[in-house]
Amino acid sequence: MHMSIGPQALGDWDDVRVFLAVIRAGSYSRAAQRLGTRQSTVSRRIHALEHRLGTKLFDHRGHGMRATPAAETMVPHVERMEAEALALERGLVDADAAPRGVVRVTASEGLISCWLIPAVPAFNAVYPSIMLDTLATSRYLDLGSREADVALRFGEPRDPRLIARNLGTVNYRFYCTAAYAETNGVPRSLDEVYAHPVIDLHHFHAGDELGIWRSFIANHPCVQLRVTALSSYLQALDAGMGVGLLPPYIAKARPGMIDPGLDFGYRLNLKLLTHEETRHAARIQAVCDFIRERAQAERDFLFES
Repeated sequence: MHMSIGPQALGDWDDVRVFLAVIRAGSYSRAAQRLGTRQSTVSRRIHALEHRLGTKLFDHRGHGMRATPAAETMVPHVERMEAEALALERGLVDADAAPRGVVRVTASEGLISCWLIPAVPAFNAVYPSIMLDTLATSRYLDLGSREADVALRFGEPRDPRLIARNLGTVNYRFYCTAAYAETNGVPRSLDEVYAHPVIDLHHFHAGDELGIWRSFIANHPCVQLRVTALSSYLQALDAGMGVGLLPPYIAKARPGMIDPGLDFGYRLNLKLLTHEETRHAARIQAVCDFIRERAQAERDFLFES
């Protein structure tokens, strides 16, 4: 089949976005998740695009999709189209000097639930025309393609186009509930923690650049449970299943948590991230200023036990 690339063959911009999403995600289902649509819609748009271009763009490969040579030829062209479209959108956003509209903020579940959301009423009082759209996920969303506008992340950014501002170092400590302590006591030293059952969280392994937590879990004789979600982790602690590691902004937001005062050495640097092309938009600047001021005012709550 002969491929003819042109505005009429490509269709509208949404078709190009769907094509790029499948290229980057590697499957129709994951592309649909990123686009916030259905897998059937992604499949239908790709088939329609293939029909207009007169060539096949993807082949099935296991549970995913593999780009054909024709699709690989298209990629640099449509990426330039994407860059121009996003640059135009950013220019229009930046031209609006008033702090209004939607700002998408992404962070971990704990930061969103226990630190950011309690501050939203104060933010709304100052900026009533801005709506915060919070995205609680450990996945690194792409600020360049506007998956989010602002990110709170631990560690250095991977994209050189991101502007990182250091908010502080979060010092994680061991905690247990008062109910657990009544029955089992409280560890008074790091050595004593090995005599208590502990709860493990997958997220701690992902952020453990020095291997401190991985080594601890590998050598602990009684790892009671390992979970993927913070909500499950907190439920396990509440159920008295053992001792757990928490940052202060989560522990202090929950009544009944006991801090034995054990410095484990597990520390993560918290960064406020924006994209170099959108950071000057008034609404994004307003959110960043508020977050920095809040972090400075609540340093003990956010960073230190």
